[in-house]
Amino acid sequence: MNAMADNKQPPRWEKLAWASRAPLSVWLVDMLARHNQLLMWTGDLAQPKVSWVSGFFNAQAFVTAVMQVASRKNDWPLDKLITIVDVTKKMTPEEIEGGSRDGAYVHGLYMEGARWDMATGSMEDAFMKELYPKMPVILMRAILADKEDTRGVYRCPVYKQTERATPGYHTPGSGYLFMIQLKTKQPAAKWVMAGVALLCALD
Repeated sequence: MNAMADNKQPPRWEKLAWASRAPLSVWLVDMLARHNQLLMWTGDLAQPKVSWVSGFFNAQAFVTAVMQVASRKNDWPLDKLITIVDVTKKMTPEEIEGGSRDGAYVHGLYMEGARWDMATGSMEDAFMKELYPKMPVILMRAILADKEDTRGVYRCPVYKQTERATPGYHTPGSGYLFMIQLKTKQPAAKWVMAGVALLCALD
């Protein structure tokens, strides 16, 4: 009752739930949205047209699943695959007409420290007072690691929330999920110095 009066998650709930710094009122809305996504997914047992990646309890497993599907489809060794992304020009899932045959569409990510410019199809400096611009729908797919083109790319870390941990220190609860490659016309070092990252959830 004390937690509810303070608009915070009760400790018992927090132990069983996903990492979140949101107040209880927002957390409950988030929980209902996650539940709804699972209901829709299990309703017809088909891959959703677009998946809300931030709504998965284990987003890393979803990325692994994308690689597993590509591995089976193309008879590629799983340990030789990596995931890459193509950022679309669609801002909402409703704009996507159908599911991808080559990967999975995802949405629900926010950028911190920069923004995505749909006109140039690359990262640009953030606008003043726009702290967490929303990312467009992203196509996530798997390719053979030796086919990866690293030119003009920033390897962007993805975190569960605004609270971060250093990539490489994958400790339980660190908040780090995975890396994705985003196109940039400026040196990747600029975004490293700016601490640019993608976030699944905001405070």
